[in-house]
Amino acid sequence: MSTILVVEDDLDIARLVSHNLTVAGHVVVDVHDFDAAHEILKTQTFDLMVLDWMLPEGLSGIDLLSKNPNKIPAIMMTAKDTVEDELTAFQLGVVDFISKPFSISVLISRVENILKLTAISKMQKDGPEILEFDELEIFLLRRIVKCKGKAVSLTKTEFSILAELAQTAGNVLSREDLIILCRGSGVNVSLRTIDTHVYTLRKKLGKFNRVETTRGFGYHFRLSSK
Repeated sequence: MSTILVVEDDLDIARLVSHNLTVAGHVVVDVHDFDAAHEILKTQTFDLMVLDWMLPEGLSGIDLLSKNPNKIPAIMMTAKDTVEDELTAFQLGVVDFISKPFSISVLISRVENILKLTAISKMQKDGPEILEFDELEIFLLRRIVKCKGKAVSLTKTEFSILAELAQTAGNVLSREDLIILCRGSGVNVSLRTIDTHVYTLRKKLGKFNRVETTRGFGYHFRLSSK
């Protein structure tokens, strides 16, 4: 169960978003202006913020993000779409944009995706430095991969894909997940680019490869040896 702060001055939109997030199983706190949001952020922590860009009294979601000491990830609801606006928002903690008017089902889907990726990042941070799968070794901090004791030369992206999948072994990550985890949000990368990196990664690992395709969904790391 995740705790989500909704900051939206339009009461109808706020109720709609809060109700549907609650139905989806989350604990939701909703406020309607900058001051209320700023005060609650001083005393409570959240897993995610769903944040309106334009708030009353000339303030904005950007102003609120700049006073976000815990660096809570945020989805920005906005009609703004300039490159400059987006770059500023990404620098301050926005991980996704959703344009108004929006589909509530799309918003819920994006919320669930970001919470999943945040949980993966936390698990990786708290996990071991070396992952061992029989004769395949992945040294996370040193960014080295060895097969039967011999180092394998991987590109930065190839290593990141392998590390992300290995740290969540048994779970399926979509191509979109891998792009965000390996490159960060807001990066325009073709989904087929991930396929190309996976192809070359598998080729380099040879018989030690454990990265497999989950047809129609993405990729997973096989725990058991064949």
